[in-house]
Amino acid sequence: MREYKTAGSIRAGFEYQDLVAIETLIDFYRDRTRYAWVKVEAEDKGFRAIDDVVACRPDGRYELTQVKFAVDPQNDRTPLGWEWLLVKKPRGTSMLQKWFATTLAQHRAGTLASAKLRTGRIPDAGFAASLAGKHIDYDRVAAVMRARLEAEVGPAAELRLFFGLFEFHNSEPHRDDLAATLWARIASDTDSGGWALFQDQVAKWATRKNLPAPDGRIRYIHLQQAFAVERPTPIPQGFRVPDDYSVP
Repeated sequence: MREYKTAGSIRAGFEYQDLVAIETLIDFYRDRTRYAWVKVEAEDKGFRAIDDVVACRPDGRYELTQVKFAVDPQNDRTPLGWEWLLVKKPRGTSMLQKWFATTLAQHRAGTLASAKLRTGRIPDAGFAASLAGKHIDYDRVAAVMRARLEAEVGPAAELRLFFGLFEFHNSEPHRDDLAATLWARIASDTDSGGWALFQDQVAKWATRKNLPAPDGRIRYIHLQQAFAVERPTPIPQGFRVPDDYSVP
């Protein structure tokens, strides 16, 4: 386990989310035809609860990714399980309900390419027994849980459709390991300074409205600019001004 301060776990969570976005952006950088654009922390209502990374394919269909950072993946008190997915406030909506609604809405509109969860959480026994690869096999879900899902999320037929579409990517690499893997993928195109600047740029795209301008959509040109060898360097501020210098 990597230990975090209270605030550190929050920071690490956002950094992990940015790294998942960077993985998609590197894929885009390597193949300019793969996407038309990518958004980080998309605020469009149509994406709602699956909006951490939205990648639009050239045909207009979306790859939707929701990221959930695991502070301690080995902790058996915080697994990937039905209780975690269905927890909600008294008048709230569970994560699973939100993902269900967004996935099916995009599917019915003909705009869904994929929808997935990315997390380091490890499935508990009940959830693992229901998995078939990255998808839930509804027939493997315990009868008691199927009844609860149908009461809280939606009809059986729609649940089967949703689970056939939505992917659960679990037990993913730790933040530090993912960062090292991504750096290895891009090291031939930039130096450590450029990599640090790119990570900072992605953090800005994730937190500020309409960045990159004008609409917050990251296009191939933005990646070319971000990794350009000729990127501008700041003017050094440590030079000495002569005592007899006067402004012209």
